[in-house]
Amino acid sequence: MVTRIAIFLLFIMISPFSQALTVLTAKVDHNPAMVGETVVLTITADDHVNANNLDTSALLQQFIVGQTNISRTMRATNGRQQRETSWNIHLIARTTGQYIIPSFTLNKISSAPVKLDVVKVAAASNQTNQDVILEAKLASANVYVGQHLTYQVKLSIGVTLQRAQLHPPELATAQISQIGEDIDTTEIINGRRYRVFTRTYAIRPTEPGSFTLQGSIFRGDIQVGQRDFFNNGRSKPVTLLTENKTLTVKAIPNDFPGQWLVSDVVALQEQWPTAKSFTVGEPITRTLTLTATNIAEEQLPQLSAKLPNSFQAYPDKPVTQTIIQDGVVISQLIQKIAMIPTKPGQFTLPAVKVPWLNAATGQIAWAVVKQQQITVIANPIHQPQLAPQPELNRAVRAGEPDHQPSSAGASAQLIPSSNSLIYWQFTCLLLILLCIILLGLYIRLRRSVAVSNSPSMNPLLKTDDAAYWPELKIALQHNQPQQVIRLMPLWLKQLSIDPQQLATVAPALHLAYQQLITNCYQQQPVNCDCNVLLTHCLKIIKTQTAVTQRSDSLYPTEHK
Repeated sequence: MVTRIAIFLLFIMISPFSQALTVLTAKVDHNPAMVGETVVLTITADDHVNANNLDTSALLQQFIVGQTNISRTMRATNGRQQRETSWNIHLIARTTGQYIIPSFTLNKISSAPVKLDVVKVAAASNQTNQDVILEAKLASANVYVGQHLTYQVKLSIGVTLQRAQLHPPELATAQISQIGEDIDTTEIINGRRYRVFTRTYAIRPTEPGSFTLQGSIFRGDIQVGQRDFFNNGRSKPVTLLTENKTLTVKAIPNDFPGQWLVSDVVALQEQWPTAKSFTVGEPITRTLTLTATNIAEEQLPQLSAKLPNSFQAYPDKPVTQTIIQDGVVISQLIQKIAMIPTKPGQFTLPAVKVPWLNAATGQIAWAVVKQQQITVIANPIHQPQLAPQPELNRAVRAGEPDHQPSSAGASAQLIPSSNSLIYWQFTCLLLILLCIILLGLYIRLRRSVAVSNSPSMNPLLKTDDAAYWPELKIALQHNQPQQVIRLMPLWLKQLSIDPQQLATVAPALHLAYQQLITNCYQQQPVNCDCNVLLTHCLKIIKTQTAVTQRSDSLYPTEHK
């Protein structure tokens, strides 16, 4: 009995390993297939295996790989278990031809290669009763480097859509971006109502050559059949793609004169103040606006205007903006320049020219602002009163008689100017003398204050009014021992008392001071009381004051 149980348990333990992977097969659900049609590749293993161990990355080189579904099944036949692992991979071919789906290897077991023929789309299949229609239109197939192309994708949906994803076209040597927002409309196509979404992309090639533009791809789930009581319904995955386009990108011409700019339309305009003449020293604002279609704002060249030597220019930072109108990208660059004339007269502002290549004709064109004639007049506020006349001055210096009819007027103009000069010279002289007097008074006052504050002239300053005593007194009153230790030697030195001889001059003060230092710097500091030290300091001040008063008295007491 025990033997039978052991055999039964051993059979249960080894039964999961009794079946191993022996066959790996691959097949497609239909062959041939049309371009853009979804083909389901099914790979089956006759055992339960780890699904991540199957490498299918080789399919990406030939197909658009969509959704992948993995399933495991197990059934028993005549007491024998049969297990399978399946991979259902959705593939789409972009072009016609014969494709070879490579073999796959799993746990050293390989599948056989599969041949797939891809043919053109039948004309009838693209006409009626399509639930989802995907179309694309490219503006041009021949472009220049940096030229913007519009790629418009039109998605028509005639059923309920549960999930949708629209991918942009792909080109490695181009910059691709969406223009604006999607346009949502409704159309009737072959008697059936569709909801239509229109999306526009801007494609800007960056390298010359011949390239293939991969079309847009739509992936989604559409509802199949009616919804049940719980508002659930079956869905079917749908994948559509547009045709690939061949682009021929031309290089920038070698003879292009300036910064590269290719567009369909380029315009250059300027704005001026309404005044007909301008004044010396007053700024003139000149605004240049460069507008171009189907071009990015960062591609617009910088604007510079040459000015005569008698003008000073102060350009502002350029302002760029982009707008989209009817699917056309319009970029603008606005440059404001403040010009200040420094001389009066008639001046010619040179023309401003911007070269660009007409994408429609392939010819170099120029956006031009014509030259301008402006008049600058003198500023009456800053006009000098003295108008020198070289001929008159030379005649006067040579002693020649004046034959000019306006000599009297010239003499009248010279007299006020001379009087004005003498007046200013006299005023400046008075100011200089006043400054000298004030400086002398200030120096004299500083000397008197210094003498009065000198210790030899006023001995009282060496005691209560000394420079360090106010701080030391505050530190003693507020019980600040560290501050007292720092200021005490300085105060004693100002009293001409050597801190080393303090024990002889003032023993009580020396003892209190040493006790304060000991309390502050021992290993376990104790609270210090500065009141005793303050009392001894006040006694020193009182003693110093008394001695000073006796020495300054004309009649000492002992002589009375």
